[in-house]
Amino acid sequence: MRSSQVVLILLLMSPALQAQNRVSLSLNPGLYLYNSENTLQTSENGSLAWAPGFSVAYERDSLWGMTVHVEYAYTRSVDVNAMPFTFNAPSLAVVSFGADVVFMSHHLDLGVCFRPCRSILLALGPSFALTHRTIELTEPQVDVVPARHFEDRLVSMSLGANAFASFELPIQEGPKYIFLLSSLKVRFLHAIWFDKRGRDLDNYFQNSFLAHVGIGVGYSF
Repeated sequence: MRSSQVVLILLLMSPALQAQNRVSLSLNPGLYLYNSENTLQTSENGSLAWAPGFSVAYERDSLWGMTVHVEYAYTRSVDVNAMPFTFNAPSLAVVSFGADVVFMSHHLDLGVCFRPCRSILLALGPSFALTHRTIELTEPQVDVVPARHFEDRLVSMSLGANAFASFELPIQEGPKYIFLLSSLKVRFLHAIWFDKRGRDLDNYFQNSFLAHVGIGVGYSF
């Protein structure tokens, strides 16, 4: 038997011919177990914790039965009044206001997956992120002095890793079906590049460890 015939037989017997594609959309309420912003003077309250978001994912069974998972996720966390300010106005009134810290990230997660059964998916892989850390400050109008708004945005790129487990519940029968899903994911990121724009960031760093659950719907075909 020729080698080409052996290869053809192996391909015909391979799980790739029964490979499934899956797309899914989920809401991802999350919590920062650690965020380096909370340790800095720009966040006196240390309240970058709650991080809601959403994700869109695509999965495909590989040639030998493994599954490759690609996911885009968006998260946004806000620390309100992270830096409080007060001053005495000319009218002798005490004026209080604060600066908000907004931590917004676009994530790209890759995963090599294992399915112990049809409904459970386990995965581990690298993560990439583009993050905007924005400090927003609005000084209120005081006497004849008009209100003023300031915004400082720092863009960074991060590398890290993610791990997750998901459970799928088919709601249709057949090779093509809709399913409900729930998942748990953890993601660690370390910033490797900053858009400094002339700023001195020698003593600044950016790390985060985020955990979130996902609740959504998907389609297998």
